[in-house]
Amino acid sequence: MFLPLVENAFTHGVKGNKDGAFIHILLSFNQDEVFFKVGNKKGEVDKILHQKNGGVGLENLQKRLELIYPDKHQLKIIDSTDEYSTMLKINLS
Repeated sequence: MFLPLVENAFTHGVKGNKDGAFIHILLSFNQDEVFFKVGNKKGEVDKILHQKNGGVGLENLQKRLELIYPDKHQLKIIDSTDEYSTMLKINLS
């Protein structure tokens, strides 16, 4: 479940000028829930790549979450001007 989020951060967050580039990954859990957050500075947009393959990884992740954890997950995507982050919370109880 976490790999597509990490892959996206590396694929899209480290393009072009790498000055100030970052990728932050946070994983926390307890017996009731798992919380995973990935944030990255936006790199240069690769318009051709985005048009061919854009959104497939996240779309597939959302479908998987709905099948495996129906009504027990939250996937939040924050797409600001300079930063992109995803937060996934899975309720285990």
